[in-house]
Amino acid sequence: MLPGLEAALSARRKYVDDTSDEFEGSGLGLGAAHEAAGRARFAGQVFIDRSDTGYTGLVNQGATCYLNSLLQTLYMTPEFRSALYSWSYAAEEHGDEDVCMPLQLQRLFGFLERTARGAVSTGKLTKSFGWTGAEAFQQQDVQECMSVLFEHLGTAGAGAELGRHIGEEQTGVVDDYLECMECDYKRSRADQFKALLLQIQGRASVEEALDYYVAPDELSGDNKYDCPGCGHKSDARKGVRIKQLPKILTLQLQRFAFDMRTFGRVKVNDAVSFPATLDTSRWCPPATDGQGALPQEYELFSIMNHTGSAHGGHYFAYIKDLETGNWFCFNDSNVKTLSEDELRTAFGGTTERPGLAKEKAASAAAAAQAAAAAAAAGGGEENPAEDATDGGKAAKADGGAGGGSGGTDGGGAAGAKDDKDKPVVNSSCNAYMLVYRRVDRPGESAPKRDMPKAIQETIDADNTKYLELKKEWDYEQQLLRLRVWTEGKTHMVTIHRDEPMSALLEMAHAAVAPTDADGQTVPLELCRLREYDTLKNLKLTPLPDDGTVKLCDAKIKNRQVLTMETRGPDEAWTEWVDGGLPLLLTKLVDPESGEYSEPTQIQVVGDPTVAALRAVAEPLLGLEGRCRLVVLIGEEPTVLDEEGKLLTRDLRIMPGDIVRAEACDDPTTPSRIVKLYEDLVNDVEIIYNKITPDTPPGTAAARACERATIRIDQRQSLGTLKSMLAAETGVPESEFKIRRAGAKIELKDLEKPLVFFGLLGGGQIALEKGRPLSVGEFAISVVLYDPKAAAEIADAEAAAAAAEKTAASATPAAHVAA
Repeated sequence: MLPGLEAALSARRKYVDDTSDEFEGSGLGLGAAHEAAGRARFAGQVFIDRSDTGYTGLVNQGATCYLNSLLQTLYMTPEFRSALYSWSYAAEEHGDEDVCMPLQLQRLFGFLERTARGAVSTGKLTKSFGWTGAEAFQQQDVQECMSVLFEHLGTAGAGAELGRHIGEEQTGVVDDYLECMECDYKRSRADQFKALLLQIQGRASVEEALDYYVAPDELSGDNKYDCPGCGHKSDARKGVRIKQLPKILTLQLQRFAFDMRTFGRVKVNDAVSFPATLDTSRWCPPATDGQGALPQEYELFSIMNHTGSAHGGHYFAYIKDLETGNWFCFNDSNVKTLSEDELRTAFGGTTERPGLAKEKAASAAAAAQAAAAAAAAGGGEENPAEDATDGGKAAKADGGAGGGSGGTDGGGAAGAKDDKDKPVVNSSCNAYMLVYRRVDRPGESAPKRDMPKAIQETIDADNTKYLELKKEWDYEQQLLRLRVWTEGKTHMVTIHRDEPMSALLEMAHAAVAPTDADGQTVPLELCRLREYDTLKNLKLTPLPDDGTVKLCDAKIKNRQVLTMETRGPDEAWTEWVDGGLPLLLTKLVDPESGEYSEPTQIQVVGDPTVAALRAVAEPLLGLEGRCRLVVLIGEEPTVLDEEGKLLTRDLRIMPGDIVRAEACDDPTTPSRIVKLYEDLVNDVEIIYNKITPDTPPGTAAARACERATIRIDQRQSLGTLKSMLAAETGVPESEFKIRRAGAKIELKDLEKPLVFFGLLGGGQIALEKGRPLSVGEFAISVVLYDPKAAAEIADAEAAAAAAEKTAASATPAAHVAA
């Protein structure tokens, strides 16, 4: 091994062993407090500050973003929340609390309303679904999830306000009808719905999609209806009428379709606009209740969005606070205020490519300048500025950002042109489900109900525990766990980042307990801390010696490695210059054994040239005027004899590299360091089978011999190796051959070096008794063919085969006879 390298690697291994308790983590809050996250008291906790919006997020269990969007929408629906809070749990009726979904949903809503946490988990709710864990990583459809949820809640809340809300305020009625156009025959069937599924492909707005939804299909021609009233096939009309709309109207936009060209599922990214207030009078007849006619206007308050493709993506929701009118984005754990521009992105469709707005502005400015220049030159245009403005309007109208038709599955906007000023990006983020609420009559307001008192008490107790834990967590986040590396040992020091540097030095001094050559403890004032590179064994920048400086101001990082440095009472600290090149310097003590002195750290400042390095090294080693410096560059030992060369730029010497020095009175003599290195790297071990004088000739006998090894310089010749093997085995060189292991090829040219034959470290050869061949000699096997003998052998083999077949066929009969 290279001189000094073994010690460096040993120290590195020791450091790794001592620090093997470290662990890696990912997820919120782990970046600055790995240890705190590993403590049992913080297990399962998510420490997120509550959003400035006042709302609480929901933790994504893996792929539950669709569920989180739906739950936040239901929570922000006042009628649903009030009905859920009115429901009462009874153990004898509803079973165990852990599997009672209405109760767990009730508690979840309570946490969303009252918790001190920034985000809460849906784990207990999904456990009540019967999920075992894998389901949390399987994305499902929002509308399907809503249907299953409502079905269960409607059953559990039957006969109570919750059941009434699900059955009336969340459920509408459509009339599926068929009418004969030649007689009075009519047929209809009333169906309930929780959400209207609207076909949006090729339709620019929700209004157009609703028109299409109620538009009848004409049954005529080959598709006539066999009318029972007429007794024959007649023209008929078939369709769906909206008979009654619920208080909470959910519209599902059919964003996923089947592509007949690819026979695969694709996402429809067409732009579809939708109004903030939807007047439903053109699709549904007016309805009344006990207080008179119901309003037919609906207010949009939730937009559930999907971004991605038909094969996967992410759900999040834009939801409106019905009291304040403000919109918010609920994206799993994160809740933020929503801008008007962000709200419009839910339309979907095409968007301008990045940078297009700046390019348009620059183009318009250039056009205006050109027009002004033409006008000043007396151009023929009466009003060039007006023409330029009109052109800009035309371009804007042509490339409109409104609602052109999009493509499918991110394949580019349909109709997008190659012109640079046209929209070219097809957004895969768009509205998937819209939730409207019937506007209140004058004097009416959304219902409000307090959560059950038992749930309030549970949440208040949880808040107390959580805030105490968060206080501990926040403190843990401010702790620095530092490692002080000295004399092959690492010492852990834990300290708050607001503590002064003097406190760190005191704690490190107590942990390390440094001693001098006499075994006496070095006083605190003779110690200082420095940054440390464990891989290169380098002492780096000293920490500030001003004891009042806080660790955070000194930019000390968690898990940082330091080292403690000491000095004598009459010594000064080694100067450190930022930007200097730190190196390790060692001296060749014994050229015969290759012994080097203990590496000493030096620093080359100013211009890091060979001359600057020599000026530092020679007086330190006592070799003024007779010092030869050698450094390993790549895999080649290089003598530093060009004084003006830059160490880093020209020679690629890096911080922590080892510079070896030797006494040199005559610069023309070869370097002993280079020779030692070359001897070291060329020293190889060859594996062979150790034959003896009694070993019989032949390959089989040779293979039976035990394995042995021999060390040799790979620059030596094959003849030298053979002489060494003859001395080891006691077999004269003229009585054994050298072959490649596992092959019959004999190595014959004794003048060639071992490298020529590929005999490097770990190479294997096979020795075999027998006369070796010389260069130019070849062993040839000759086989004589005798036709008569060959025929006799063939006849004998045929007779033997026939006899064997006869014996085999006779065996069953003999068995039966026996």
